[in-house]
Amino acid sequence: MCALIAAVVSSIGCAWMRDETKGPIAESRWFVAQARFAEQQGNNAQAISLLTEAIQRNPKDVESQRWLGELLVEQGRSREAARHLSAVARQNPDDPQALVQLSRVWLQQDSPDEARPLLIRAIEINPHDVEALLMLAELESKAERLDATLDLYHRALETDAANVFAQFGIARAHLQRREPDRAAPLLRALTHRNDLTPTQQSDARWLLGIAYGSHRRWLDAAQNLELAVGNNPVVGSDVWYRIAYAYHQGSDLLNAERMARIALKRNPTDKNALVLWQRLRPGGDSAGDVMQAGHQITEEKLAVPEGW
Repeated sequence: MCALIAAVVSSIGCAWMRDETKGPIAESRWFVAQARFAEQQGNNAQAISLLTEAIQRNPKDVESQRWLGELLVEQGRSREAARHLSAVARQNPDDPQALVQLSRVWLQQDSPDEARPLLIRAIEINPHDVEALLMLAELESKAERLDATLDLYHRALETDAANVFAQFGIARAHLQRREPDRAAPLLRALTHRNDLTPTQQSDARWLLGIAYGSHRRWLDAAQNLELAVGNNPVVGSDVWYRIAYAYHQGSDLLNAERMARIALKRNPTDKNALVLWQRLRPGGDSAGDVMQAGHQITEEKLAVPEGW
């Protein structure tokens, strides 16, 4: 450890650390100061080592425990972070920030049962903690407890009316409950916001397309779904089939054929896309560039995409 400290502040030297009159608390503060310097220099790995030394000398230093936990999370060392953030939560059981930080680490470790009671407690302490409300709402959504999900998202909006994550969460919950009429207005409003990331814009368009499809507004659905996908080269054939299906249901057969062709280029054996292609081009041979030999499909009912 002397070599490490000398590398951080060589002018101080290791002799200071051997001065027994300083005591563990003073030593801990010294390590914390050097950790702060290391972090300012962009050396988080060294900051972690220094903070570890500080906490060994003063385990009750809550802020250093919290700081170390945050740095470990950034390094992807969530199990180690959980140990330090648990110490913070034990020493500060009424600190919602500590509870939320620890919950976040448990969720990173895919341990929702560990995170849920901490989030509930954080909300009991501070009913307006938006982050805790959003995190718990996501857990409730995954468990398909949709009434609780909607309640939590609405509570988050009471504090932060423009919160994008809450608005998306409410729209998704309504779609899960087969309530597209309630989801669509929220999603339309999101598509008109200019502060969304490109990914969020695509998500809003996609969900709006799903909502329109549930209303049998097929052309609106197809156009929004296509805008959401754009030129994404990794989108699978099932996505393109959904768009083709919507165009077909809306009687826009040219665009349905265009989408079906893309779907088959992505996956020439996609049965749903093949059935649609045969519906669009019965007996034709112009699909040879997208259909492999032996994949002629007899007349079958078109598969309805999930959610419609």
